[in-house]
This record gives sequence, C-alpha cells and structure tokens, in this order.
Amino acid sequence: MSESVVSGKHAVHYERGSGIIYLVHFGTIEAEDAHIIRKAIDDICDLAPPGEPGFLLVDTTNAGGISNDARKVFTSSRLMERETYIAHFGASFGARIFINLMMKALSFSSYKMHVNLVASEAEARAWLLEKKQGLRDRRA
Repeated sequence: MSESVVSGKHAVHYERGSGIIYLVHFGTIEAEDAHIIRKAIDDICDLAPPGEPGFLLVDTTNAGGISNDARKVFTSSRLMERETYIAHFGASFGARIFINLMMKALSFSSYKMHVNLVASEAEARAWLLEKKQGLRDRRA
C-alpha cells in the first residue's frame, strides 16, 4: 500500500514513524470516496499486528459533511474491529455536534473508540502520542 491515497478532495496518509493514520477531508464525503478511504485505512490496519490499537488523526477544517451512504461504508472498516483512538481537529460547531452524537451512538456497540475533539493539529497529535505512550507504559 502506498503511503498516501487520495480520493477526490480527500486524502489518507500513513505516518510510519508514529503509526498514525492521517485523514484529511475537503467538502462532502460521498459513498465512492468512502469506499476508497476505507480501503486505504483497512490496508494500513493490515500492516499492524492483530490486537494493536489504531490511531487516527482527522483534519476536518475544510470538511463539508458525510452522506448517509458514506456513513454506512465506514461502519464496516477494519479500524472498527480494534481499539481506536481518534483525534479530530478543526471541526466546525455543527461537525462537533455530529461527531459527538455519532460517538455516543457507537458507545452502545462493541466498538472501542476513544475520541477527542480539539482546535489544532498540534493538540490532536499530542493527545494521540500521549495515549500511545500510555499504552506502551502499561505493557512494560
């Protein structure tokens, strides 16, 4: 799998050094985009040992929304099969409400998602790296 996958205005980058999947949204995500993005994320998940958590950094600064069909596509991602830490930054007020509602709905499922909404990329990265270090410390 390549280090970067682009679908229209959206992009997925895998940062090998940090193990972070970096997702950038521009405008609305349609089902076709969602399939490409999900495949890229699934390919990255296949690189990690089973049981390892996923770390997703999401830039929603220029996001426009997500169609109902695209939402359905993401619920079948392999990222959802593992404990996942997701840091969103740059989300508008409306996007923050939507993300919070979606995470509350997922809390009733078997998904193990930990989500943080912050203002900047630096804050988002710091939170992900803190979580990653905390998991390392617990294993040691």
